[in-house]
This record gives sequence, C-alpha cells and structure tokens, in this order.
Amino acid sequence: MRKIMDWFFPQRCILCRTPISSKHAVCSPCAKWILSQTPVVRRQRGVVFSVSPFAYEGAVRDALKRFKFARRDHYACAFAEWMTIALRDTVKSDFDLATWVPVGFFRNWGRGYDQGKLLCREVARHLGLEMRRCLFKRYDNRKQSKLSAAERQKNVENVYRILRGADLHGKRVLLVDDVTTTGATLRKCASLLRQAGAKEVVCLTFATAR
Repeated sequence: MRKIMDWFFPQRCILCRTPISSKHAVCSPCAKWILSQTPVVRRQRGVVFSVSPFAYEGAVRDALKRFKFARRDHYACAFAEWMTIALRDTVKSDFDLATWVPVGFFRNWGRGYDQGKLLCREVARHLGLEMRRCLFKRYDNRKQSKLSAAERQKNVENVYRILRGADLHGKRVLLVDDVTTTGATLRKCASLLRQAGAKEVVCLTFATAR
C-alpha cells in the first residue's frame, strides 16, 4: 500500500520539492547543500544572541513559508534537527530549559498550530531539555514582515508578557522561534526572560535574514 501511495502521491523534498523516497526529508543534492552550510550567528556585545542553520532566502524561505502557512507541520522534525546541529556547533554551554516565542490566539487558530511551539518541542527532545511555556502574547500585532526595522521594534512593545509565576532565577534559557529578521521580537522576549531571572538567553531559529 505504501508503494502504491508513493506512486500516486510521491513525497517531496521539503526544500526544493523534488519527488523523493518516503524515507528521507530532502533529496540528495539538498542534503549535500545542507552539509556545506555554516550556522548564521548574530552577536550582541560579543555574546551569541541568535543561531540559525540557514540564511532566510531561496528554498529555505519558501520551505519556512509552507511550514507556517500551508499546514506543513511535519516539517518541524527536520527543521529542529538542523537547528539542533547548528546550536551544538556554535554554543558550547548547556541549557536548563527551552521555551518559545508564542503566536497569538487567532493566528494559532487560523494556522492550526503554533509553529514556534512545534520547533521547541522537537529541539527540546533532541537536547534532552525541559520544555516550559514562559511567555504569552496578549494580542495579534501587525505582521513584522511588512514593517521597517523601526516599526518592528515599536510593534512588539507591550505585546508579550511573562507567565505569572515563571521563576527563571539563575536559569540558562534557550528561546526558540522560526526566523530572525531584525531581531526585535527576540530581543523583547529575551529581555522579559531575563527580567524573570534568567541568567542567560540564547535564541535559536530555523533561518536568519541577512
């Protein structure tokens, strides 16, 4: 039955969409390309702020859009594996827990899932970390992708909050999201986590805009 289904509905590479064997997430050329990539790292004051396995462009950008907007929630498994490898290659310190940048209620309802939460769950599983919800989003703000850098910073003010009772005193926290663009959202959420007592916050995303 599986072979019959593969004949009529072949699985496709999650990056370039080439038909492939159902045993793999990507085709051979894309697998070789992935191995050639080096993590994209952003630093603040000399300290690692965010890590991503890929730049946000081309097939990576298209795959991420399908993951977020076309109900390809199963992409989270492969995405998280690549994210975990990039993190291990870049950051040597251990973490106490992993959390994520949440989406608002209506976007979660419309998409059917919170993509950050899916990625965080898989990353935490790979790293053997506790996954803990620490943040919530008060309302759906304007989409960051349509705003300038200055507008993005203003757009995230007063949008996110720390959950009541989230004591992170002395904790090293891994903050997971799907993409780093200007970093405004991540900076805001990381600041809130530090205000709740986090000793260190490192952000991990699937892709970073150049």
